[in-house]
This record gives sequence, C-alpha cells and structure tokens, in this order.
Amino acid sequence: MVQYTSMAPLKMDSADGTGDDIDGSSDSVTIPNDASGVKAKFVHVSVSEDAYILAGPSGDTITTSNGIILTPESGGIVLDVTGYVKIYYLQVSGAGRICIKPMSG
Repeated sequence: MVQYTSMAPLKMDSADGTGDDIDGSSDSVTIPNDASGVKAKFVHVSVSEDAYILAGPSGDTITTSNGIILTPESGGIVLDVTGYVKIYYLQVSGAGRICIKPMSG
C-alpha cells in the first residue's frame, strides 16, 4: 500500500551555505547547518559548470559512474541529505564552482 505524507513547502534557509571550486579531483564539503544550528535535512545544490554530485557518508568517493550529473541550466537540485555528512563533487569537463545552501520547511 502506498503511504502519503504531507510536508510543508521548502524554502531557502537564512543560514549561510557553502561553496567550493570544482576540478578534476574528487572532493567534498560538509553539509552546512541550517539557521537553527543543526545539520540541514535538505540542501539546494547548484553548479557553474557540469558536475557529478553525490550525497554520502564521511569517507565516500565520487566517480563518473556513481554520481549524478548536475548542469547549471537545471537551476540546481534539492537533495534530502538526512543521514549523510558530505556532498561529493567532480567536474565533467570544465572547472567551475559548487554552491550548497540549506533549506527548511
């Protein structure tokens, strides 16, 4: 049986996000805290150039076969990062930037 739950709409949190340069090496950033000071449950991820991204536990690694491709034209993606510690990223072909912003509901 399918179970439905209702959820308040998500919005950008007032807390600062985090950003980093994306290059040909696998790298990661810690998931930022939300405005209440706890690790965000949802984040909005955007990139300036095509990149592979992956939410995962500490010590994970991203490759071209386990990450999802995010493009700047997509406007970003909202990820449920409950239970994860890091956002991993890797360039597709050109260097760029990644921005991770906490969201709240």
